[in-house]
Amino acid sequence: YAGKSWEEKRLAAEDGRLFAFMREVDARIGPAPAHVFVFADEEYDRVRGAYHLYPRNVSAQSKRQALLPAATFKPGDVLVLYRKRGAAYNSEQKRLVWDGGQSLLADMVYTSEGAAVFRVLGPG
Repeated sequence: YAGKSWEEKRLAAEDGRLFAFMREVDARIGPAPAHVFVFADEEYDRVRGAYHLYPRNVSAQSKRQALLPAATFKPGDVLVLYRKRGAAYNSEQKRLVWDGGQSLLADMVYTSEGAAVFRVLGPG
């Protein structure tokens, strides 16, 4: 890390890919949304991803791998899915679907190598 800037050190660290993705998320979601939810299959990715988005109103449940029930989310909320299996998005219908038949209407804000960001439009 010698001679590197703070940002270069973060990008060279073990979670550099996660850091880079979350920086891009932060830039693309614009002004503070109602709430940002971070979901990932790995607990480290959920918790550390949320950390990289502070001071936004962000949450990640350390012990819960699955997405929350659809009724939890409100229009304007942002869902960050980082290396998360079990979710699918239909761009024509603007529908995000995940395990158990849960679904929401959502716009895809950003996508990158196994990760995506959605802004909730309403119930699915």
